[in-house]
Amino acid sequence: MRHEAPVLQLDRMVVVSRHEDVLAVLKDPATFSSRRNTGSIIEARAAQLDAAGVEKLRAIVRTQGMAMTENDDPEHARLRGLVNHAFTPRRVGAMRDDIQALTDSLLARADDAGTLEVVADLAFPLPLRVIVQMFGAPLEDCDDIRRWSEVIAVAFGTEYSNVDEAYKALVEFSDYIVNLVEGRRREGPKPDLMSILLGDEGGQAQSDEEIVGFFVRTLFAGHETTTNAIGNSLVALLQHPEQLELIRESPRRYRTALDELLRFRTSVHAIHRVAAEDTELRGVPIAKGQSVRLMLASANHDEEAFANPDELDLDRSDEARPLSLGFGVHTCMGAWLQRQEVEVAISSLLSRYPRIRLENDVRRRPNFLHAGYEEIQLSLR
Repeated sequence: MRHEAPVLQLDRMVVVSRHEDVLAVLKDPATFSSRRNTGSIIEARAAQLDAAGVEKLRAIVRTQGMAMTENDDPEHARLRGLVNHAFTPRRVGAMRDDIQALTDSLLARADDAGTLEVVADLAFPLPLRVIVQMFGAPLEDCDDIRRWSEVIAVAFGTEYSNVDEAYKALVEFSDYIVNLVEGRRREGPKPDLMSILLGDEGGQAQSDEEIVGFFVRTLFAGHETTTNAIGNSLVALLQHPEQLELIRESPRRYRTALDELLRFRTSVHAIHRVAAEDTELRGVPIAKGQSVRLMLASANHDEEAFANPDELDLDRSDEARPLSLGFGVHTCMGAWLQRQEVEVAISSLLSRYPRIRLENDVRRRPNFLHAGYEEIQLSLR
C-alpha cells in the first residue's frame, strides 16, 4: 500500500501509510483535527436506544471527549497544561524506585514457580498499579478499577454496543473517584497527580467531572499501550538473541534501544484525524469532515524513512523519528513514563532471570488498532 496507494481513498475514510505523509498530517493540527464528532456518534446509536439510553450514551461519550488526544487547541492546550509538568523526565525519573518496587513485588510471585505468563502477571498489572498509585488510590482497589475500566473500554471500542453496562460502570467508577477526591481535599496535598488536578501546586483546580474523565482516559491511554509495549519489546528481544546480547552486555543501551523496540513492534497501529476543511494529500482530495486514518505501524516500517525497516537494530541511526508515540502537540503525554515502565520491566526480567526464554509460541491478540499478545509464557530457569 505504501508503494501503490500511500494515500488511499476509501468510501468513508482516507488511509495514510507513508512516514512522510503521516508526519505531515501530525504536524498540521489546524487542517487535520483530533476532535471526534460526538454528535454523529450519538445520532448513529440513538435510533436503537430509548430516551434513557440516549442520555446514558451522552454521558459515556462526554467522558471519552475529555481526552486530550481527541481535542484540539485551545481545549487541548488547557487539558495538557493541567498535568504536563507531572510527566516531565525529572518527575518520571523520581518515580523509578516506586516502579521498580511494584515490578519486584510482581516478579517475586514467579520465583518459586520457575515460569511466568508475562501479560497476566507483569505487563498488565504493572501499568495499572502505576496509574492507580499516581492518582493516590489504594492498590487494593486495582481489581475494582480494572473491572470498571474494562466494561467502559468495550463501549469505546465497539461503537457503544453495551450502553447500559458501560453507564453502570461509569457511575460506579465516578462515585469512587469523587469519594477519592473528597478524601484528598480533607487530607491535604500529596506529591501525586491527584494533587496537581486539585490545583495544590498552583495550577487551576479541576471539577470532579473533569477529574473523572481524566482518570478514565489516563487508564485507557496509558494502560493498554504500555501493557502491549512491554510484551512486544520483550518478545522482540527474545526472538532476536543477538540484539538481546547487546543489551545484556551494555544495560546503558536501554535508553536508546527503547525507540527501536517501540518502532519495530508498534503498539498502536493507527490513529484517526478528521479533515477540518477541504484539502488534499499527495494529490488525493480530502473533503471537510472526512475521517483520516494514520497508519503508525506502516510509517514506522517505511523503507524510505528507515534502512532495513523489518530488522530489529538497537544501533539504528536513521534520521527519521519513529512515530510510535505520536508527534508534535499530540505526542503522548506519558511517553517518558511508558519508556521507564518498559525499561524497568524488561531490565528486571533479564537481570533477575539470566536463563529466560520463550516456553512456546506466543499468541497475538486479534485487534486492528492495538498490537499485543494474549499470552507470553516464559521459562525462567
